[in-house]
Amino acid sequence: MDQHPVNQLKKQGVKLNINTDARTVANTSLNKEYQLLHDVFGWSEKDFQQCNIDALNASFISNNVREKLMDKLNGFYAK
Repeated sequence: MDQHPVNQLKKQGVKLNINTDARTVANTSLNKEYQLLHDVFGWSEKDFQQCNIDALNASFISNNVREKLMDKLNGFYAK
């Protein structure tokens, strides 16, 4: 895992989102993926918050829904 390019991409400023697209074959969860990124690369809450913001901004949802979710997301990370 320490050779996975995700950390280098993040360092280069690439907008990322972390997901579990292959969870039916990889036996994973979003919590497991976040924990792995934290343990291997030292990602912080701020890193995960940015990934979630980037994911929302790239999503195919209405601006109204995006704003509501962004408020929830930022509220969560503000705690």
